Amino acid sequence: MSEISGCESKQNEKNGQIHFAGYANIATEEIIRTVKEKFLDDVKANPNLYDSKDIEKIEKNDYFVKRFINYQNQGSEKGLEHMKKAYKWRKDFNINNFDQLCLPKEVYQMGAIFIYLPDKENDPVLHIRGKMHRKVDLLMDRIKHYFAHLVNELDEKVGREFGWSIIVDATDSGYQNADVDMLTFIIETLRTVFPNGIKYFIIYGLPTILNAFAKLMLSLIHSNAKKHIRFFNKQQLLEFVDEQNLPDFLGGTCTEVYRRVPKDAIDVYTLSKSEGLTREQVEKLLKPSSKYIDTTNFVYVEKI
Repeated sequence: MSEISGCESKQNEKNGQIHFAGYANIATEEIIRTVKEKFLDDVKANPNLYDSKDIEKIEKNDYFVKRFINYQNQGSEKGLEHMKKAYKWRKDFNINNFDQLCLPKEVYQMGAIFIYLPDKENDPVLHIRGKMHRKVDLLMDRIKHYFAHLVNELDEKVGREFGWSIIVDATDSGYQNADVDMLTFIIETLRTVFPNGIKYFIIYGLPTILNAFAKLMLSLIHSNAKKHIRFFNKQQLLEFVDEQNLPDFLGGTCTEVYRRVPKDAIDVYTLSKSEGLTREQVEKLLKPSSKYIDTTNFVYVEKI
């Protein structure tokens, strides 16, 4: 998968904005104002379709309008319809109200997905550990909500286009970790709900056995978006993130604990019991992932 590698963007030194080939900032102040007014008119006409938290963001920061206009250079009309779709989805998905206690303590103790220290341009990074993923029906919707929650947190924190990245550590991953449903959800979420948000989607250490899965991923992505996909080796990764900002499993020297557990999180057996599963069923589900659960090297937090 070496045909897409390295970092080839241009940095605008004045405002820190990453500009990619084909990107055009067509969202003038007048266009943004017009689209925002039309969108807020729709909110007034259909208040139950939107989340008030989102409306407050839109009123305060033009980025949450601008991104839809600039995405694929689609302009004001398509941008407005895209914006309506995205914010209706956010309300339906309840993205602003993730319940951190809906996942068992063991999921957090794995440290399979977390926000960590920034890259060399001081933009935040979300880490995903591919080998830890298993499709468990009981948890899949909650894992999707958790992913969307973390991306939303990054996106709101940065508040500008191309301001954050995702690093997927694919080391030691195999067919058992390849999940087309989850892959499709991630792609659609980034494209529909967070357009022009991600700077790079980096896959590190991809095993040859998963090349076909990677090709499937690329086939699902618009041609203009493929410039955000990077397949990195160790040297390229270190050119993107300083060693002291990388977690240990990526060869980094950072000692900040990334396994963060909500202090009131309950164990998987207690949670599963409320779902009608027996202990034997839970242990069968846990078996492939049990070796990744670290019961000592984690910290309790009020909020993840």
